[in-house]
Amino acid sequence: MARRWLADGELEVITLRPHASSIWFPIVMLLLLALGLGAGLRAIAELVPELRWVLVGLVCVFGFVFVFRPLLRWRNTRYVLTTRRLLTRIGAFGRIVHDIPLAAISQVECRRGATGWLTGCGNLRIVTVDGFWLDLRKVPDVKRVRNAIHELGAESYARPLPPPHAAWATA
Repeated sequence: MARRWLADGELEVITLRPHASSIWFPIVMLLLLALGLGAGLRAIAELVPELRWVLVGLVCVFGFVFVFRPLLRWRNTRYVLTTRRLLTRIGAFGRIVHDIPLAAISQVECRRGATGWLTGCGNLRIVTVDGFWLDLRKVPDVKRVRNAIHELGAESYARPLPPPHAAWATA
């Protein structure tokens, strides 16, 4: 994780990205697009050779939408639990950023479906004291992450708040 995301005295506890099971669809689509392109080029070459570039263009567009973009989003998504905050960084082009102080988290819900039981991943719903909620999808080892949030949240209530930054103080 980039050190620039952490405040002074803050330590990184857990850094995760969504479980690898979330990229099975883009991989299957890549294989299907490759097979479709090969079969299409062979069929078009015999009938209408001018349509080859149209087929290649369509495969490139579908490849970007259904393969490249989801893989890039998975690769650039991070869930970071520190000693003070829960940080999420989602996406590559339109980045979604959440910084939630652990002291503001009131509830952590853990949900696992049938595939989650097999792979060990699940979804976490983080609810804050002011009613804001955040869903973290396909979190690997979801129970360990939930327990760590509970433990660190309990410690954050016992720890006094840090003093305000010197630049914020006015004379």
